[in-house]
Amino acid sequence: MTVTKRTLFIPQLLVLVTLVLLTLLDLNPQALVALLCAALMGLWIAGAFVEPFSLLLSALALAGTTSVLSLLHISGVPFSVNGLLVAGIGGACGLAVLLHYRHLFRTLAQLRRWLLESAPLSLLLVWALIRTPGAPSLSDAISDILIWGALLLVYVLARAYWVEHPDMLPVGTRAFLYVGFLTLGMIVVDSLLGNVFFNESDPRLTPGLHTTAGARTIPAFFGLALVPVLAYLRFEHAAPRTNRRLLAGLAVVLAMWVYFSLGRAALLGAAGVVIPLILFAPRALWKAVILVAVGVGLTAALIQSPLYPREKLGTIQDAISIEEEISASESGEEAPSRPRTRPRVTVNEGMLQGITFGRTAVWKYLVERAINEAPLTGFGTGAARDRSADIIPSWDNPHNDFIRVFFDQGAIGLLILVLSWAVLLLLCWQNWLRLGPGTHAAAYNFAALTAGGYILLNFLTDNFIVYFFIMAPFWLLTATESAATVHVEVLEGTELPAT
Repeated sequence: MTVTKRTLFIPQLLVLVTLVLLTLLDLNPQALVALLCAALMGLWIAGAFVEPFSLLLSALALAGTTSVLSLLHISGVPFSVNGLLVAGIGGACGLAVLLHYRHLFRTLAQLRRWLLESAPLSLLLVWALIRTPGAPSLSDAISDILIWGALLLVYVLARAYWVEHPDMLPVGTRAFLYVGFLTLGMIVVDSLLGNVFFNESDPRLTPGLHTTAGARTIPAFFGLALVPVLAYLRFEHAAPRTNRRLLAGLAVVLAMWVYFSLGRAALLGAAGVVIPLILFAPRALWKAVILVAVGVGLTAALIQSPLYPREKLGTIQDAISIEEEISASESGEEAPSRPRTRPRVTVNEGMLQGITFGRTAVWKYLVERAINEAPLTGFGTGAARDRSADIIPSWDNPHNDFIRVFFDQGAIGLLILVLSWAVLLLLCWQNWLRLGPGTHAAAYNFAALTAGGYILLNFLTDNFIVYFFIMAPFWLLTATESAATVHVEVLEGTELPAT
């Protein structure tokens, strides 16, 4: 096994870029696409044997394509090329773990720590497998399980690799910094082909910047990509000036794309969570909470202001109003000169659906069905994908991951989701405080914490939990903080090297 070389990543990247170019050119030659997919998976299997690190770089590069390969299909295969590649990279990562890192899973203490740190994936995946039999759509259930399984295997390989080879952590973090350039290159090619435009008035399309990848995938990815870039600029004070200028320019471009894409959730996450947390790097939990609350509030005000170039379909005040209602006298006597009043909340459901582009109608339908019919265990894995179309036929996702998990996995699944994410972020927060702000391990933990906040906020209005291009970079970030923390503990004598 060659642990410090990335030779195989070059042909892996070339094949992946070729598939992306076919997509941007709106070409789908079946034989060529199948051949390229087979070649890429063959290179990944080779990487599992001789260069596991190339698989981590390929997973990040695949995320940088922002699911544009979902537009490519192979006849007779029920999943898109993107789905096939997600499953393929997951399988290759699993093979690499079996070949090289089995010794990291021998003791109960090792397994307990792996389970704790990967709980948002591992526990939810176990419960999803239990809830798959009887699911209304087996293909939807398999799709969710393949995505979560691939993410778990990518994380397991990444953490194991960086625990065994700490000298490669800086190389991995540099990959996070430059993956945004891959997506920007895709945008440049797309614009030269005439596929990039700004929609202002067409009601059939989402307002904002459009590319072949769509209108919302790229800004969602860029909002997350801001985390490692800004963390590097914030904490790496001794970095070369040229690198800092290059990354500062990249951060500006990413932020501008998020803003002009008119994606409100991505902007709320980037400007309300990522930028204030990285900028101030709070060392007290109450300060972090206040920073996020103020950041989200100011960003929401900006979205409602004339500075935000998006047509207003209405405001929250139009959809939700609070009126004073005169309450009747409880004693039945004549009302006093100053009658008692109480607030009454009135919801204009039609206006609210317009503001959220139909989301609230889908959410209400799914929540009511889940509460009335299957509150404890849900309808089965992938059910929300199928049932969202009952309200909006063109939808195959509910655009709220908390409601998705509740509908699919019931209250048990929702509890697993909330508690496991809380534990993960709490561990990152504790490590950030314990390790000291001047260490690389602390910076890795704070970056993972910030990225987790961005993702949880977008869970409220998007489908991040099944987006490989979002969750793969996050779990790779989490692997860096976990491995770096292990090395600090080993040096301090508080953890066994085998962990």
